[in-house]
Amino acid sequence: MSRPSKTLVRILAVTAIAAGGVVAATAGSSAAPTAQTFDTSADFTVPANVCSVTIETFGAQGGQGRGAGAEADGGAGGRGGHVTGTFAVTPAETLKVIVGAQGGLFVSMAPAPGGAPDGGAGGASGGGGGGGASRVTRGGEPLVVAGGGGGGGAAGEDNGGAGGGGGGGNGVDGGAGNAVPGDGGNQTQPGAGGDPPFNNGVGAQGGAGESGAGGEFGGPGGGGGGGGYFGGGGGGAANSNFASAGGGGGSGFLAASATNGSNLSDTKTGNGQVVITYDPDAGTCPIVATVRFTG
Repeated sequence: MSRPSKTLVRILAVTAIAAGGVVAATAGSSAAPTAQTFDTSADFTVPANVCSVTIETFGAQGGQGRGAGAEADGGAGGRGGHVTGTFAVTPAETLKVIVGAQGGLFVSMAPAPGGAPDGGAGGASGGGGGGGASRVTRGGEPLVVAGGGGGGGAAGEDNGGAGGGGGGGNGVDGGAGNAVPGDGGNQTQPGAGGDPPFNNGVGAQGGAGESGAGGEFGGPGGGGGGGGYFGGGGGGAANSNFASAGGGGGSGFLAASATNGSNLSDTKTGNGQVVITYDPDAGTCPIVATVRFTG
C-alpha cells in the first residue's frame, strides 16, 4: 500500500485527522499589519484570510462644567478609558463598531447633552455632559468597551468638581466640589449619583451614564455620568452658589475570549476612537489540504 512521502508531509507540516481525510497547515509568511481607524460608528467586515484582530478602544472625554468668574472655575471633564485585546475572528463576519462622542459643554441654563451613545446629560445649570463609551460588539455581545469620562461640575463660589475618568476596568469617581460626586461604574453595577443635597439616582443599567443633578434656582449643576459597560452616576448639585460635583466615569470591559489584554483609565481627551489592526498575510487562518491515501 502506497502512502504520501515523508517529504510531502514535512512540506505541508500537517497532522492527519483520519485516513483519506482532511489535514490542516498554517502559512508562515507575514506582511506589515494593517490598521483601520474609526472616528465614527460603522461596521467592520473581517477580510479574507484574517482570523485574528487586535481591537483598541478609547472612550470619550466628559464636557467641562460652567465657570463662574473664569471659565477655568468649571470642573474639567474626565478623560476616556483605553482597552485593548486580541480576538479570534472568522473571515467575512461583521463586527459592530460604536465610537463615543465627547460630552457637551454647558449651554446657557439648559443641561449640557451627554456624548453619544450613552453619556449622561449635565445638570441644569452648568454641569458638563458625560462622555460616551466606545465599544465593539459581535452578535450584540460586547468584545471590548472603553468607558467614557464623567462631566465636570459647575462652579459657584469655589471651583466645580472634575469629572471622573472613564474606565479601562472600573470607572473613576467624580470630584466633590461642594457636593457629593457621582460614583464610577464597575463590572457589576452602575455608579451611584451624588447625594445630598439632591439625590440624583444611579447610572442606568446597560451602559448609559446618569444625568447630573440640576442646580436649585439656577445654582450650579452637577456633571453627567460617563457611559460604559456600566455607566457612572451623575454629580450632586450644591446649595445656593457653592460649586457642584463631577459625574463618575463609566466602566470598561474585556471579554474573556481576549488575549494580550490591557486596560487603562482616564487617558483619552476629546472624542473616542476605535482602531482594529490585522495582518492580511500572517497566516492566522488554517490552510485546509486534502490528502488521499491509495492502495
